[in-house]
Amino acid sequence: MTYTPIVIGSLSWGTPVNNAFTSQDARITDLEAVGGKTVDAMGFLATPYDPALVTSSTILVSGTVYMVRLDVTAPVTFTTSTISVFVAGVTLTAGQNFVGLYDAAGNRVAVTADQSAAWVTVGEKNAAFTAPYVAAAGTYYMAVLSNGTTPIQMPRTISSGAASAFINHNLTTTTARWTTGPTAQTTLPATITMASRTLSGIAFWLGVS
Repeated sequence: MTYTPIVIGSLSWGTPVNNAFTSQDARITDLEAVGGKTVDAMGFLATPYDPALVTSSTILVSGTVYMVRLDVTAPVTFTTSTISVFVAGVTLTAGQNFVGLYDAAGNRVAVTADQSAAWVTVGEKNAAFTAPYVAAAGTYYMAVLSNGTTPIQMPRTISSGAASAFINHNLTTTTARWTTGPTAQTTLPATITMASRTLSGIAFWLGVS
């Protein structure tokens, strides 16, 4: 719809104004959904980007928590995490491999059972949270922790230390899209001080449904 200006002083302004705003809302919704409709059709409730954009993979550092920001625009219930293991872990430590979900304040609101048995083979790994989490609209962070002789290798787009500021443009360590820390962990902490994290230049992919 092309907006037609309303004559100043017109008494019949309600219908054209409502039509104009309805049209505007539809265009905004379509623009926001560009690149996201296919991801929605795949069943994901939130991802950092379309998985088709993955170009390579990077191995995790044992004991380091990796966090990926996910922005949720409407209330949803999260039940299942999805990652992809591109290169399997070797001699993973039982009870020390997890995926979790944190709120913007750094509180862990959902976590999977230990994934050490599942992550010694390659492929997509769908792990249910131990309890569903009803999420209000807002910012959340998926977290991954792998411990073992050789941790898992996960898909990503860019991977460069020099890219940490670029892919987290205008964001702080508290609000960044990709970060690492804390380190030397054997489980995902109940709380994480978000400002203490380190900006990462590795744009890992994962999803939640």
